[in-house]
Amino acid sequence: MRFSLRTRILLLIAGTLTGLAALIVVAITLLARQEMNRTVRADVRATGGVLAQFLRDRSDSLQNQSRQIARQPVLKGYIQDTDRATLKDLADDYRQALRADGVALTDRDGRLLGETGVDPENAAPSDRAGEPGVAAAMSGTAWSGVEARGGALTLSISVPITIGPEVWGTLTAYSAINDDLAHSLKTALASGSDVAFVSGGRVEGASLPLPPRLSAPRAAPRLVTIEGAQYFALYAPLPGAAPASGMGFIVLRP
Repeated sequence: MRFSLRTRILLLIAGTLTGLAALIVVAITLLARQEMNRTVRADVRATGGVLAQFLRDRSDSLQNQSRQIARQPVLKGYIQDTDRATLKDLADDYRQALRADGVALTDRDGRLLGETGVDPENAAPSDRAGEPGVAAAMSGTAWSGVEARGGALTLSISVPITIGPEVWGTLTAYSAINDDLAHSLKTALASGSDVAFVSGGRVEGASLPLPPRLSAPRAAPRLVTIEGAQYFALYAPLPGAAPASGMGFIVLRP
């Protein structure tokens, strides 16, 4: 079939306009994705900054108060007698005083003497000397860091309990990194993004309902669907946690 010159010109113009429109759509899509990538990365940086400041402030507060408790004569007296029932009661009292989620006391060899939530009468002997905080405190050094404890993410601190120049025991206090902190972060950031804390892909706390497991890339945001809603998701390690530990947070941008 032969077309007239006018028809061929019109077809050429139509094809050119169609191709140009397609290029414009592609360009707009790429620009929108680049802008979203920048926005999500900015959210991750902001979240990491606010979270790092919170963890520093909470760590300093816990450590300073725990040092004061470790100097108390009553604790030094009971730590020498290794009275497990009394030390469990003391751990409960210290948890309330510190506004912490848990407190554990060990002897000079790292053996557990008392811990909140643990019945001293029925608890099996527990060696905590392998925990990084307890090990540091046993050597006379205070320690703080993020760790997985009892299936949950926590900010933990450990301090030595000394009598004279000798270390006689350790005190460890910890605060949970959970839903409450995730909601506080979301409110503080005011960006509309949600936050989830994960450990090895397992969700440990979030500012919105999530499935038990959630993964997200570190290099570039990825689109994920949760309960029918779509989010751009990006992962970053928790401040103070080793990158290989799998302990981190995910920013979810609607």
